[in-house]
Amino acid sequence: MPNLATSLRFEIRRQAAKAVKKTLRSLRKAERGIRSLRVLSREQRKAMAALERRIERLKKRAVAGTGRVRGAFAPESIRALRARFEMTRAQFSKLLSVSPGSIFGWEKGRSAPRGKSRALIAKARTLSPRAAQARLTGTAKGRSRRRRARG
Repeated sequence: MPNLATSLRFEIRRQAAKAVKKTLRSLRKAERGIRSLRVLSREQRKAMAALERRIERLKKRAVAGTGRVRGAFAPESIRALRARFEMTRAQFSKLLSVSPGSIFGWEKGRSAPRGKSRALIAKARTLSPRAAQARLTGTAKGRSRRRRARG
């Protein structure tokens, strides 16, 4: 028969093992939580880096877009040309074969004419207001009129 000291030692070991097991269970649970938080943190850092790169690209694009267009294609000169011709945006857009929205964007400085539109604006600058109005209505001055057949 085991003596009292042996029984106590056995019971203390059993209770200690039980307590250690319980503590380890909660510790492992905490470790799993920490692991998942690390993974989440890594994903968030990646997402944050991607957002920062996107912000930088947008900033560069915005800075590039604020570069004012100067000269013949500046908003003020396009507005002045339209005023010289005494045309509405819709009429001026028909003259240049572009949309009225394009004219609005050019005059506000939100966009700039490109390619064919630049060539058409340059050509329009050489016209007189009367010639521009004639082109718009389709009656070009300087064309020879049909002669009636006499007979």
